[in-house]
Order: sequence, then structure tokens, then C-alpha cells
Amino acid sequence: MPRYYEDAAHLLLLLLAQGVQVPSQGDHTFVLMFLSNELDRVIAMGRSHAATAETLIDTMTLWGCFVVPADQRRRVLAVTGTVLGNLITMKHGAS
Repeated sequence: MPRYYEDAAHLLLLLLAQGVQVPSQGDHTFVLMFLSNELDRVIAMGRSHAATAETLIDTMTLWGCFVVPADQRRRVLAVTGTVLGNLITMKHGAS
């Protein structure tokens, strides 16, 4: 199981509540695994929460895992950045 699997599941639920869509033909298990692996990758970059959120959402969208309505993008990025900030602080401690 990937390191951030449970965190990815929680984030996915929050994003779905914000209007993010997973394409109907998408395999939800694949999307969750891909999201957890991407979380591991982008957190390791050591960038700001905002930049990390933008990279994560853009990657998931580019690969067709997410559809983010244009009018919800800022909110989705804010929610993702907040979750990432809390996750990084809890797992790695405050810097």
C-alpha cells in the first residue's frame, strides 16, 4: 500500500465535495492509487503548500484522473493546499 493511500482517500472525498469529477469511465481504484503516489512525489519536492497543490491538481487533470470545473479551480487549490499543509505538518513536523 502506498505511504499516502489513506490521506489520498480523504483528500479525494474532500475534492469530490468541491466539485472535482472523476471521469465515469475512470477506474476509481487506479485514480486513488495514482493520487497517493502523486502525493508522495509532490510532497518530496519540498515546495510551498500552494505550489504543491497546483502541481498535484494539474498532474491529476493532465492524466485524465480529474475534471476540475473552471469556476471551482481556486477553491479546489485552496482546499488541496490546506490539506497538504496539515498533512505535511502532521507527518513531518513544522519547519
